[in-house]
Amino acid sequence: MTAQRSRPFFLNSTSQQIFTLHYPAEGTAKETIVICPPAPQEIMRAQAGLGQLARRLQEDGYNVIRFDYSSTGDSEGTGDTASIDQWLQDILQVCTFAQEQTGGTVLSLVGLRLGAALAIRASHHTPLHRLVLWDPVLDGIHYLREMEASHARMFHLNAIEPPFPSWRYGQTQCWGFPWSEGWRSQIAAVSPALLVPKAKRTHIVLSATDPIARDVSQGWQKLGIQSDLQHIGEPMYWGDERYLKIRAFPSAHVRRIQALWETQE
Repeated sequence: MTAQRSRPFFLNSTSQQIFTLHYPAEGTAKETIVICPPAPQEIMRAQAGLGQLARRLQEDGYNVIRFDYSSTGDSEGTGDTASIDQWLQDILQVCTFAQEQTGGTVLSLVGLRLGAALAIRASHHTPLHRLVLWDPVLDGIHYLREMEASHARMFHLNAIEPPFPSWRYGQTQCWGFPWSEGWRSQIAAVSPALLVPKAKRTHIVLSATDPIARDVSQGWQKLGIQSDLQHIGEPMYWGDERYLKIRAFPSAHVRRIQALWETQE
């Protein structure tokens, strides 16, 4: 079976237009899957891999939707207006659209990095069959330190001609994207203690060992949450500035996420 191509369009949200890609299944869809991307600093690496995942799931008979958060990518808005709460509303808006367009099929979310934390929050506002947390950012303070250290190393390695000079991008930026005090405060508020998933099944999929994710998963299991933790064994090195412009994505990652839907529960 040859799957249909993706259909790009702008979804009108409560405040801004969200650029969206719909990968419709042929015939009756088994399920609808919304992919929640990472923060813009990391989407450059992830874009190709998320597109490949969407096409693979589409070929397996699922409706798949990808999108850009407000003020990122091709969506409306400027970087200095981005906010975690707005991005959560974007996810919920996309989920509402997905269910309206697919006749109420069951819904699942795949969240990569910061998108995983947002997907957990979204799970409290819309019923989910499956929640996939892919290399999740579960501790905002740890994430901030990692990103800011990487940004500093980048300038140290390229002191003469840095890739994101302050005269062009401003002082409050990280990897060429706005990094205001307000934005950092929102990220710092992302806490493991406040992230509790609500779905029929939750999967944490890690490219490498992550003590934070391990401890969070164990805590969820003690709460009776149906969740599991899987390791792929091919690290993505998200905090390594040397990988910033590498668009290749390990195929094992995409295959592992795809395989989660091979056995329905």
